[in-house]
Amino acid sequence: MVRCCSIISYISSDRTSYCALAMTMGGIILALTLTLVGSQHLSYEPAFDDSKTYVYNYEGVILSGLPEKNLARAGLRIHSRVEISGGAQRSCILQIRDPHIEEFNGIWLKDAFTQSPKLTRVLAEDLTKRIKFEYNNGRIGHIEAPADMSETAVNIIRGILNMLQITIKKSQNVYEIQEAGLGGICQTNYVIQEDKRTNQITVSKSRDLDNCHEKKMKNIGMSYLQVLSTRQQQEKNMRGAAAYIYMIKPKANGALIDKVTVREQHEFTPFNELDDAAVTEARQKLVLVDIRNTPLALPQIQLQSRGTLQYQFATETLQIPIQLIRTKNPEQEIENILQHLVQNQQTSGSDTPAKFLQLVQILRMITHENVEAIWKQHVRRTEYRCWLLDAVPAMATPAALKFMKQRIQNHEISHIEAVQALITTMQTVKTDRQALETAAELVSSERIQKVPILRKTVFLAYGSMVYRYCFPMDSCPETALQPLHDLAVEAVSKAHEEDMVLALKSIGNAGQPASVKRIQKFIPGFAPGATDLPVRVQVAAVMALRNMAKKEPRKVQEIALQIFLNCKLQPEVRMLACVALFESKPSIALVASAANALLKETSLQVASFAYSHMKALTRSTAPDLKEVAAACNVAINLLNPKLDRLSYRYSRALHADGFRSKWMAGAAVDFFVINSAASILPSSVVSKIRGYAVGATADILEVGVRAKGLQDVLLKSRESFSGIPSKKKIEDILKKLANWKALPADKPLISAYFKLFGQEIGFAEINKEYIQEAFQFGTAPSEKHSKVSKYVRQLQNGIAAQWSKPLLMAEARRILPTCVGLPMELSLYSAAVSAATINADAQISPPPSADFRLTHLLNANIRLRAQVTPSVDIHNIVVMGVNTQLIQTGIEVHGKVCMTTPLKFTAKIDMPERSLKLETAPSQQETEMVVLRGEVFAVTRNIEELSSARKSLVLSASATNIMRQHFRSAEKASQETAKAVARLSSEMMSLEDPYSAEQASRHMAASSADHYACAKAKTFGFELCFLAKTKNAAFIRNSPLYRVFGEHEAKVILKPDHSSIAIDKIQIEIQTGARAVSKLFRGMETDEMNEDSGEAQGKMVLLQLRKIFASEFEKKDLGKNGTKTHRSSSSSSSSSSSFSSRKHSKKFSSSSNQEPGITREKTDGIENLRARKRHQSRSSSSSSSITRSKSSSSATLSQRNSEPRLSNEETRKMQPQRENARHSNMDKEAWSHKQRSKGGRSSSSSSSSSNKSSRSSSSSRRSSRRSSSRSSSSKSSSASRASRYNSERKHHKGSSSLSRSASSSQSNSRAGSKERPYRAFVEYNFKPSRVNKRSSRRTSSKSSSESSESSESDNDMSKQPKFPEGSTPPVLAIVTRAVRSDGKQQGYQIAAYANFRSSKPRVQVLAMELAKSDRWRVRVDGILLSPHKAMGIIKWGEEGKNYKVVVKAQTGQFAAHPAVQVKVDWTDVPRTVKETVRAADKYLPGAAYLAGFSEKWRRNPSHQVAVILASASSRTIDIVVKLPQMTLYRQAIPVPLPLPGRTIQYPTSQVQPLGWNLITELPKLLTDEATTQCTVEQNTIKTFNNVTFDYSMLGDCEHILVEDCINMSFLVMIKKAEVSSGDKQLNIKIADFEVVMYPSEGSIKLQIDGTEIPISSLPYTDPSGKVTIKKTENGNAIILSAESLGINSIYFDDKKCKIEVSEFLRGTVCGICGRADGERTQEFQMPDGCVAKESVSFVQSWVVPGSSCSGACQLQHDYVKLEKQVRLHGENSKCYSVDTVLRCRRGCSPVATTPVTVGLHCVPADTTMKWTEGQMNFDQKSEDITDMVLAHTACSCSDTSCAA
Repeated sequence: MVRCCSIISYISSDRTSYCALAMTMGGIILALTLTLVGSQHLSYEPAFDDSKTYVYNYEGVILSGLPEKNLARAGLRIHSRVEISGGAQRSCILQIRDPHIEEFNGIWLKDAFTQSPKLTRVLAEDLTKRIKFEYNNGRIGHIEAPADMSETAVNIIRGILNMLQITIKKSQNVYEIQEAGLGGICQTNYVIQEDKRTNQITVSKSRDLDNCHEKKMKNIGMSYLQVLSTRQQQEKNMRGAAAYIYMIKPKANGALIDKVTVREQHEFTPFNELDDAAVTEARQKLVLVDIRNTPLALPQIQLQSRGTLQYQFATETLQIPIQLIRTKNPEQEIENILQHLVQNQQTSGSDTPAKFLQLVQILRMITHENVEAIWKQHVRRTEYRCWLLDAVPAMATPAALKFMKQRIQNHEISHIEAVQALITTMQTVKTDRQALETAAELVSSERIQKVPILRKTVFLAYGSMVYRYCFPMDSCPETALQPLHDLAVEAVSKAHEEDMVLALKSIGNAGQPASVKRIQKFIPGFAPGATDLPVRVQVAAVMALRNMAKKEPRKVQEIALQIFLNCKLQPEVRMLACVALFESKPSIALVASAANALLKETSLQVASFAYSHMKALTRSTAPDLKEVAAACNVAINLLNPKLDRLSYRYSRALHADGFRSKWMAGAAVDFFVINSAASILPSSVVSKIRGYAVGATADILEVGVRAKGLQDVLLKSRESFSGIPSKKKIEDILKKLANWKALPADKPLISAYFKLFGQEIGFAEINKEYIQEAFQFGTAPSEKHSKVSKYVRQLQNGIAAQWSKPLLMAEARRILPTCVGLPMELSLYSAAVSAATINADAQISPPPSADFRLTHLLNANIRLRAQVTPSVDIHNIVVMGVNTQLIQTGIEVHGKVCMTTPLKFTAKIDMPERSLKLETAPSQQETEMVVLRGEVFAVTRNIEELSSARKSLVLSASATNIMRQHFRSAEKASQETAKAVARLSSEMMSLEDPYSAEQASRHMAASSADHYACAKAKTFGFELCFLAKTKNAAFIRNSPLYRVFGEHEAKVILKPDHSSIAIDKIQIEIQTGARAVSKLFRGMETDEMNEDSGEAQGKMVLLQLRKIFASEFEKKDLGKNGTKTHRSSSSSSSSSSSFSSRKHSKKFSSSSNQEPGITREKTDGIENLRARKRHQSRSSSSSSSITRSKSSSSATLSQRNSEPRLSNEETRKMQPQRENARHSNMDKEAWSHKQRSKGGRSSSSSSSSSNKSSRSSSSSRRSSRRSSSRSSSSKSSSASRASRYNSERKHHKGSSSLSRSASSSQSNSRAGSKERPYRAFVEYNFKPSRVNKRSSRRTSSKSSSESSESSESDNDMSKQPKFPEGSTPPVLAIVTRAVRSDGKQQGYQIAAYANFRSSKPRVQVLAMELAKSDRWRVRVDGILLSPHKAMGIIKWGEEGKNYKVVVKAQTGQFAAHPAVQVKVDWTDVPRTVKETVRAADKYLPGAAYLAGFSEKWRRNPSHQVAVILASASSRTIDIVVKLPQMTLYRQAIPVPLPLPGRTIQYPTSQVQPLGWNLITELPKLLTDEATTQCTVEQNTIKTFNNVTFDYSMLGDCEHILVEDCINMSFLVMIKKAEVSSGDKQLNIKIADFEVVMYPSEGSIKLQIDGTEIPISSLPYTDPSGKVTIKKTENGNAIILSAESLGINSIYFDDKKCKIEVSEFLRGTVCGICGRADGERTQEFQMPDGCVAKESVSFVQSWVVPGSSCSGACQLQHDYVKLEKQVRLHGENSKCYSVDTVLRCRRGCSPVATTPVTVGLHCVPADTTMKWTEGQMNFDQKSEDITDMVLAHTACSCSDTSCAA
């Protein structure tokens, strides 16, 4: 056309030649026009001529496996000839001829397909039948086929027709549409290319199989999984796409399809990998080979419509993809399988799980009548019956549910069996209309209704069935929910609390938004009557919203937020609403709204819970919580961080999760602790585990416990008060209060529930009566022990039982169609069988009598013989491939776990003698205790040739590991080829080529690794071995999936040890009491127990020698001259001066003993000194150091030569001390040399130290002489120094060089401390408590007592009595021995000794071998040295000397706070311990950071760990952990209980710690914490929650101080005393009488029921024994107590009143003293439950009004009108108070008033309203403004007005 236009333009431009060429142009234009008209008649849309037959060759291939070479794959191929003819009305006829089915199992492109003639013959019968289909413009319409044609054959034909589905647009070459296909309506992209030379069109079509509408996919067993959205996961775990290429020739009557090729691929990986995935690949090819002129005739048989092109799932029973079953007699096959299971159920490692799956599959294939017949055949055979009751529920079909229904109604199974069967059946059954109708019949069954446990189980399971039934629907039918709604309506009408909870839990399991309105009727704020419902009903209603959020998150968020913001609701209800809100994944706007509400929150419980929940979610890495975590991060910045510092008595939410993107897997744990002020224990605890895997998430497990009344059961319970006369009086008084509302009575109840995958399986409720019956069961009469007595008699006669429990733990399947027409299935199966064989008999002496009780067993001698063999077999299978009724082909991943532990023992229990003896025989053969196997197979099997099924390992022997190949040059390769004939044997290895033939063959194999390790117990004749083998495909690609593919095996094997003498039996004997010593085989030798004593004596001898030698050296130095003398004296003087300088360094050093080589952290003064000394040369430092080293060594040599000769025994005792001293000096010298060799700052420091030392040598000598003189003149000072020297020698402190360094550091520390007055928290040193000395020791100096403290603690261990030598027998003896075949015994014995009567209690545990020749020992010593100090020593090894760990604990002071320090010192530990610590050391900083610790890198003692716990306040502690390389610390850690010792304020110079009697005082601490006090003194009131305010009592009106607001068991009122305006009077109504206490004439008066009781006659106890009244010692006060009612004490004198109530009354009392619930922000709660604006209006609301104006109290509660008008919303308004205010009664006038702040409700000024109506309704009105009104405090009433 362009050329035509050009030509015309050219011609028109030349007018002169127009005429000459006119005829020529006309001919050209005519030819072009005819050409264009002819091209417009060509059709691009495919069509088939009705007069012809088009013959195509068809081939379809489907393969499954890894897309790598040399790995096995499995699949099949279908090839045939396809004939298609057109027909009338755009219909076509298709027939397949000569189909062939071929199987493939092997290496792709190496192995060939194999024919399957039998399968071909079966499929050919259906495939060769003619079908009819609609075909219009390239689109497939309806398909018609014979009625007897199988759905599998129709789907294969659909796969062929799918290749003909094409949409061609004439106006576009590239376009995108939604096109119908085999797998649904999917996104399809087209690219059209035209080749005019060949007159052929190439159409490329690609289909995104993940982006489809009406996608054809079947999911089984995955209703409870939530699939993560694409934006929540980086990559999809399952992907699919298809590519089509069409070769089309346009023709006038329709385009002809010449060739079609299709390639479709489905990838699956459980991990986040783009390329590493298992693949199911399908390929098709359709090629035109012939066109015949004769059309196909229509079939003669009647055709039925079989739907459209979309895939149709078969209606027959789906085969389990791991097995094909074909049986002509299923009943007989079931009989054979049952017999096999019964006979082999105790065989570990057998095929029992596979056989169980086979049984389940055959049961699915038969009818309900067949199942009934099998049951009747085996109902009386116990073993077969149990297997059937477990297999039928696993059928998961409506027939299984119907079967169980009939068993229950016919009373054929017990209640326990029915519960187990119903849970399994109803939770796994395929939920269709039939199954739902059967379940509804179960719900209404009379048999179910009569048994509470069955009723709960059925209703909960029915809710789960409704959830699965309505899961794929947009809205759930009302008929499905009707049984649950009817239960809720009936429960409300009958006010049945248990049914309300059951209905709400069942509706929550259903999780349908259609039930939201039903739930709202149980939530206050949405229904008027819901406020009076019990708290646990409201809790159940809120929890029911959680599952609904999965479908309607916005609706649930709206409701949950309203509940959370409603401050009038119970805190527990609001906190659970917070949980539901965040589980619904709220937006950032909703989170911000919740955070904004927390800024004004009045409940600390709610505030603490919500804040902790938000903060925990900020650290979440889970993919579905990313947006919530970001929103919570914003919200946390808005909130007050002080909420994070609330104590553990406030509610908290904890969340921890971990998600690995590489593995696409993770887990999350939520822990919700809901506390209540009424109990130390949490009122509710909820724990939930959530899992992430394979692009989905699910709530795996959830457990909740609500223990609202647990403390009432554990502590003394309050008693019942119904029928008590005083209760009626109390009620009459409370009715006088305005809008009085009693607190809801929550029954003391312990309830727990259990959820799996978000569905509540069951819940239990236990009230107080059940628990008390359980406690009394042991002493109950014999008739209640009939079942126990029966079991005891059976045990005496002998028990032989076999038990087995199979379980189909998982069956998850996803089925997708492929382009070939065969379904691809991805499935997971997990089956487990637990079994046990028990043979036991018992002998009881004396035999049980007729009136048997459990307590009789406590005085019996029992001999029990038992043989128990428990085992567990688990079989997990993952399948990917084709699964139909005829053929299965694909990849199977098998994982097997087999565990067995055979036990055979004899136990002798002597209860009177308190002894236990166990005896067993060692195993004489290998026992595989744990076996784990994993294998991956390529499997092909068909129903016609089951015996020829092929199963091959995916990782074959020919797989080449390219990573283990070596490079070979071309020349070398040619030489090897030339010498191939004369090649040497592979057993010979060439020196030139290290890779021999054997190596090459070995490296050609897959990646493999073997691990083998054994732990031998030669003493007992066995060894435990671990064996692991693996062979995987990681050499191809190092990815998680390729590591899974291969063979894996791991075993834990118990083997007999044949290297030693055989062991006949192994015995374990435990004896307590006085007979423990008789069980010991070996006594303790004297030298073993005197080890510490001898060591201490040796140290004292060394000390005496040191003093003698030091004095002699000084005398010799005085008479000598020269350099040598000077150096010696310098060294000696430094050593001596170390003693005198220790007392000064104590002020700056920590009490922890530091080793040489570890310096303390330098202060700023030292750093400044170093900076000034850096100009000095390194050579002077070195010479000075060498000088000190020589002088020190010479002094040591002189001392060694001067030692007197000792005896052999003394020398042997002295040797360890000498070696320790020698090694200590060597370590110090090495460290000194190391410090001198360092450059930079260390060099400067050494230089400065040496210069300072040389300049002050003379002064050092003078100070040393003075020190020596003082030490010889004072015995106490000498003993102190000797003790300190002994202690420091023990801890490697004694070299003179270290003393000089310490002295230098000490002086610099003083200077530094002056320059830096501020000290960081971690810089403080622990100051131990001082032990009070006797009067004789007080004469010694302060420094000597401090220095001797360390040696005293060490020597106290040796001063204690030696248990084996003394008269104290062991309190416990444990002997474990093996009896050999030669009669000898070997093993170990453990003896425990205790002496608690000594002034220093001590415990000792000794362990040793039984053989006397063996010197292996373990010794553990613990001693309480003083009330402030304890120490423990652990020694083990040869003679107990190889390794030693010392643990010291001491109370003292840290940073002016009472503190406890625990130090762990060690000399040496085993290598394994060191390696473990090194491995964990790299994770320590990160773990400490996550725990909130700060770290400071500083060098601490290398063999010591110190932990300091300081009581910073009564509710917080500070922790400092000193490790060798760092110091960790954290401040203000809250503790659940108040710490002792914080109430008394000690001087900061000497804080007195509590001491080690803390353990004995723990009960008192708990009691003190459980009690709460309220005090009224003068005009000051201090409530239970420690809120203090001032208030002056009003006239003669009584004020309610405290009362029991639930049971109304007592009431305490207070008012001004009549005799004095400053004194108070108490009126107590309790039990069945009234007590009045008041001051009179300077003393306290007491009245009981109007009768005055003299104080001198106290104490008084009422007849019921509940109330006791006594006086104090001075007689100035009275104390009333009624502990059974919760009143610990009521103290009253003329100036002060103090009330103390028990723990179980927290949150249940009310009055001026408050609720005692810890909610300080809600302290001013008035009788109607609202919070007053100030303390005055709060107290006045608790004033008891008078009945008339002539009474003592002339005030009443009334609503008032604001005297002024206000401008509100742009108009004048009049306002009325919404809270009552004290006003004088009618006829009285106010004498005194006081302003109070109240809330006001306003109406337009022109509104007419009756005051009486307003008075009645204003408490229900909204609060518009807050203002002050006048309250009357005193009134004047005339007699005439009162009379009127």
